[in-house]
Amino acid sequence: MLHERRSGLTSLMASILAMSWLLPLTQTRAQLLRALDQSPPQNETNPTGAANQPGATREEVAKQGNANAADANLHSGPATEPDPALPSASTLLRVLDLPSAKKLTPLDQAYLDVYSILRDDNDCSRFYGGSRAIEALNRLKLQLKTSYLDRGIAMRMFGPTSNVTNNRSGLSYRLFAKAEINVNGPFYSKSPSLLGATTDRIGDFLANSREARVTILLHELGHLVRASETQFVLPNDGNDSALSHQNTLRVIAVCRREITKQTQIGFAAVLAKLHPDSENNSLQAAPLTRQVLAAWPKLAHSAQ
Repeated sequence: MLHERRSGLTSLMASILAMSWLLPLTQTRAQLLRALDQSPPQNETNPTGAANQPGATREEVAKQGNANAADANLHSGPATEPDPALPSASTLLRVLDLPSAKKLTPLDQAYLDVYSILRDDNDCSRFYGGSRAIEALNRLKLQLKTSYLDRGIAMRMFGPTSNVTNNRSGLSYRLFAKAEINVNGPFYSKSPSLLGATTDRIGDFLANSREARVTILLHELGHLVRASETQFVLPNDGNDSALSHQNTLRVIAVCRREITKQTQIGFAAVLAKLHPDSENNSLQAAPLTRQVLAAWPKLAHSAQ
């Protein structure tokens, strides 16, 4: 019995000694955690984007926050340092590189006419949201290829679409996977009837005319540019020839004055106006296309 009491007393003393040894460790650990919580974090930013540096003023914090907010408008991902080599948003609105006036293709000519109309402040340009619509025009121009289709088709766009929003300009538009101009259609040719008269017209413009090509290109552009979150400048008409004709008439009703005025100007004069410093009325701007293509992924957000 005495042995059991001594054994129990020994166990009790051992437990007390163990607790007295662990207590300082627990207190030390708690003090260490409190010290870590109170120390300033390293290489982090606060919600405004200003570094947590000692002595930073409210003005500096606000200035840094505004800079990060502006940078967020340029990219679809997290804010990053601005790239000094990145061309400005206005670069996206510059005319694409083209040959001299004598070497322009019919598509080059139509592009120049539409570009010239959109860059000015007029009813037609405002119909497409102003000069910012040139970005969508440039994308379409670089995408277009020729194809051989039924004579009644002037141009077609098909396949999956990508939605693009330029956060700087506010322009929102879509791009189809493929865009084609029909070599057999009214953009390039006239279809004679049995009596030898031309029957193809784009509105009241003769097929294969400068006015018709401008109208066709403006028509397709209307299917790309958004007028609102739910509507495009022109509604889809791929499977409705009557609606397609109505869309063409609507473009002409809004843009007739600019189309008629623009198509009275020679292409040498158009080139000289758009790029007055070029030699021999040629747009020596081959690097511009590469800059534009490199800039779009950073200045515009694309999503399937």
